Amino acid sequence: MSKEKAEKAEDKENATWKDKLTKKLKQFKKTRWFPLTVALLIIGSGIIIAFLLGFRITYAPELENSWDAISGVAAWVGVIVSILSAVASFMAVWYAIRVADKQNKIALFEKRYICYTTIQDFLVCANQMKELNGDKGIQTCFRVYMDDPEDITKDINASVLAAKLKSKQMTVISGEFLFSNYSSEIPQQIIDKGMDLIFATASSNDKEIGAILSSKARKLKQEYCDLCELFEKNYITSMEQELQLND
Repeated sequence: MSKEKAEKAEDKENATWKDKLTKKLKQFKKTRWFPLTVALLIIGSGIIIAFLLGFRITYAPELENSWDAISGVAAWVGVIVSILSAVASFMAVWYAIRVADKQNKIALFEKRYICYTTIQDFLVCANQMKELNGDKGIQTCFRVYMDDPEDITKDINASVLAAKLKSKQMTVISGEFLFSNYSSEIPQQIIDKGMDLIFATASSNDKEIGAILSSKARKLKQEYCDLCELFEKNYITSMEQELQLND
């Protein structure tokens, strides 16, 4: 048993060592030294291959200087330098492209995330108001999910709250250019129904704050929730998939 345990411990140690090495290599690939290392390896490989094929640097003092030979060597040196410069330039461009591509992915993710979270506010708000039957509850839902957190304790009228909801329209429209499977039509309808619901549940004085939803408000609430469910069913999953950041 002790031998088996020792073998298992050794296998585990080897696996851990391999995992650490793999992680270190992945981290090294993301550094600025990786392109330089690759270029040096290419240069070193070229020199080794040249020597294996018979290339030698020799000098015989007893021989007379041949300016033709010297010119030939100089020409070869010029060719080698040109090749090395081309390789270095290629590696520099390749690294710059990788950095730019990563930055573009991050910028795209940020724009997608803003659109996604805005839609999620609509959906969560709809889910919270499903069981609510009073004007105050509906108004509170919109204040929590549509208003600025810093202004949540301030008293605002229905027009201001509706305007804040309307201001999200450009964000949901931008999703047309950010996601491959997306339609801004439903989110815009959600905003319109939400604004109508805000006005339908607005109280004109303190005595009406605890009022039960009117038939019009109940109908608007149902339509708002149905639109949110429709969008969630058809688009949310694909939006979340495109939000994944892959190496």
